[in-house]
Amino acid sequence: MENSSAFTIDSETETLPTGFLQARSFIIPTNPKTALQFMTPFHQAETQGSTETGKPRAYSIEGTNFRFSPIPDATYTATLVFYKAFDALSVSVATNHILTNHPDVYLYGALYFASTFIRGMDPQTVGQFKTQYESALQQVEMADEKDKYNATPLVQRTGININNFDNV
Repeated sequence: MENSSAFTIDSETETLPTGFLQARSFIIPTNPKTALQFMTPFHQAETQGSTETGKPRAYSIEGTNFRFSPIPDATYTATLVFYKAFDALSVSVATNHILTNHPDVYLYGALYFASTFIRGMDPQTVGQFKTQYESALQQVEMADEKDKYNATPLVQRTGININNFDNV
């Protein structure tokens, strides 16, 4: 699931958002905009140094934290677009995105996996549950692709001024 949020950067390390899986984009929308570059922790330490301060240009992920370089010299508000893990169902969390928008994934997934443990279950029925489960998953993936690109074809554009981004 893709999320977008404002993210405050005011120290060298900041805690990852809850459920963070992977960044899609990380931009400080100042003038000019700065698209933060992802680096491995080793590469970041080798190329960015550890004492320079200024507007962050790069980040790495170390454990449950982002590490920024240079070290922020002020408070910056970035826009972070990231993939987030689905909330686990529990007593206090009765629903999540999948259960609300694609309940058939849970239904056919439960039927398929349960049917593999039921002794004497007709193999054809097990196959039908598997097919329905895979179809439900495929519908989720198609909906995700449609949301990501707004159902429009991707078009190569020319004339984009890359000088609007510090690190592109």
